[in-house]
Amino acid sequence: MRVIGLDVHRNFAQVAILDGGLVKDHGRFVMEREAVLAFANKVLTKEDDVVLEATGNTAIIVRLLTPFVEPVKNFVFEA
Repeated sequence: MRVIGLDVHRNFAQVAILDGGLVKDHGRFVMEREAVLAFANKVLTKEDDVVLEATGNTAIIVRLLTPFVEPVKNFVFEA
């Protein structure tokens, strides 16, 4: 199982993948529907866990990614 972390911004999401104890930078994708789906098709498997922070874009991202991995986990971080 891999853990896919998404640092979500207004215009893009930065991706990190934890696999076998190693964290790898997996680049970023723009926050457009087709780009999110392309990322999901190319990178995600049903065995992956996806985590992302709760932001304004969270609901739509969860809706788009849920068919690829379930469940998508949302976290709220407090400073």
